[in-house]
Amino acid sequence: MTGVDESWEKVVFGEKYRRMISSGKEVDITEHNVGVLVRTCTKLGYDIVRPVFVPDGLRALQIAKRIAPDLLVMGSTGGTLGIPDGSNMAKIVKRVYTDLRTVAMEMRERVEASIEGIRMQVDAGADVVVDCTDFCLKEGPFFKPSIYKELIFPHLKMMVDAAHKKGIHFIMHTDGNLWPILENLISTGIDALH
Repeated sequence: MTGVDESWEKVVFGEKYRRMISSGKEVDITEHNVGVLVRTCTKLGYDIVRPVFVPDGLRALQIAKRIAPDLLVMGSTGGTLGIPDGSNMAKIVKRVYTDLRTVAMEMRERVEASIEGIRMQVDAGADVVVDCTDFCLKEGPFFKPSIYKELIFPHLKMMVDAAHKKGIHFIMHTDGNLWPILENLISTGIDALH
């Protein structure tokens, strides 16, 4: 996504992503894919569309807003510390407990970039933003609750506040057993939890 973390799109499209960009076809692909998403969401009776996995995320939001004025358009963000794929879980957990200062600085940089991404997405047409960062396994949180309270959730609150400042809602998606950290998660001001 332009102005937003591009890693998912680059993973999904791989070499095709680079060819689309160099040939100028990313807008064509974006327009087509958003159209398919909008038609699908409309047929299923959804109230919201989240245009993802497209070469140009900001353009996708603009297109969705234009062709689906009756649907809420959802942007995406993520800047806190989560372990979405688990492939580097042990390494991340170890770093949190052995090099917390560096992790906190890196998280601050990601959050600042995410806040700018939220602003850009709202300007492009997003009515709401979702953060899909997993904080837990089914057994419980990745870290002890104090790590969430003192490190992760203050950064999440910065993103929530930025969304609210732009006049949109902030939805948090996370998997797992949230009970040990739920109260502190809710205190960040998120508008909904999925």
